[in-house]
Amino acid sequence: MGGERERLAPRTTISKINIFSDGGLGLSDMDKRRVRRAVAFDISDVLRSNVSLCLQPLERVRLAVSYVEERVPVLASCDGSWESCAALSHSLYYRQQHEARKRKRLGDDADAAPGNPEAAAEEGAGSGLPSEEQTQHDFMYQLP
Repeated sequence: MGGERERLAPRTTISKINIFSDGGLGLSDMDKRRVRRAVAFDISDVLRSNVSLCLQPLERVRLAVSYVEERVPVLASCDGSWESCAALSHSLYYRQQHEARKRKRLGDDADAAPGNPEAAAEEGAGSGLPSEEQTQHDFMYQLP
């Protein structure tokens, strides 16, 4: 989004930039909290998916980036919106890792108690089978 902004993108891969620990932008603690809240909202309500940023629909990425830049004006000074994209990408990656660990933990718990019917239900939930929510989500994406 936008060009000719004052802060050029670094040469490193955007997904490897952690704006929360990088002091180059000079974000205050309040700015970091705003970014975290805006990114959390974007992932759950705008993007509505935890897949990688490059696999997201372009229009939703634009909406998410503009929302973050509106909430934290310092990020709007970054050329090509690289800083907002870095925050989104980093947070999406973290969520993917968190979900994978959670699924693995549920699978390990089910293996520990093979005779337990509740553990078998958890194993089915952790094995990647579509849940009711995922089924609804897929149906909504098919609508024109």
